[in-house]
Amino acid sequence: MWYLDLFGDNQDGLEVMLNVPKKANDALHLSLLEGCDLRSEELGEVVLQDTLQVWDPKQILRKSRERHCFLFELYLVFSKEVKDSQGKAKYLYKNKLMTSELGVTEHIEGDECKFAVWTGRAPISDCRIVLKASSLESKQAWVKKLREVIQETYFSTAVPLSLPKSPAKLKGSSQRSSRDLEETGSLDESVENLDRGSLASFGSGNTTDSDK
Repeated sequence: MWYLDLFGDNQDGLEVMLNVPKKANDALHLSLLEGCDLRSEELGEVVLQDTLQVWDPKQILRKSRERHCFLFELYLVFSKEVKDSQGKAKYLYKNKLMTSELGVTEHIEGDECKFAVWTGRAPISDCRIVLKASSLESKQAWVKKLREVIQETYFSTAVPLSLPKSPAKLKGSSQRSSRDLEETGSLDESVENLDRGSLASFGSGNTTDSDK
C-alpha cells in the first residue's frame, strides 16, 4: 500500500499516521457524551469506544441493553445513545467503573463474542457485567486494552515502598542497629507479599465462565 512505501521501515511514523483517524473519531464520539459527572481530564484519554450489548446484574429483567461504552485510562463509562428532536444522536451518561477496581473474564461459555468485567476479589455473578462485542476481533481488542489499562492504573496508584534510612555511623563499628534490621526485614516482607499478590485482581487470560 502507498503509505507503506511512504514510511518504509519507520513503523512508529506509520502507527502515528494510522492513529490520527482513530483519535479524531474518538473525539467526535466523546463530544456527544452528556451528563457525565467527571471532566475529561479526570477520566483520562480515550483508549477504546464502541457500541456493545450489556447485561447488568442490577437490572430486574436480565436482558441485554445496547450501550455505547468508553474505555478511558481511569474509568469505563457506559452511556445510552438517544436522538434529539432534530434526529441528531447523543450519548446520555448511565454509569462508570474505575479501571483500578476492575477484573476481566475473557471467555463466557456459549458465545465467543462475550466477555465480562467485574469488581471485587472474584468474578461472582452479582458483581459481573457481561458485554458482547460485534465480532470476535472486537472482543479481543477490548479484553487486551482492558487488561493493559488495569495493569497501568494499578502500578501508577500503588504506594511506593520507602527504603530504610541509613544507619547512623558508630565509632569503631559498622554494624546496623537492631532498629535498622527490623526496618529492612519489614521491607523484605512487603516486597515478598507484593510479588505474590499484586496481580491477583487483573483477571485470568484463560478464565472461562458460564453465562446463565
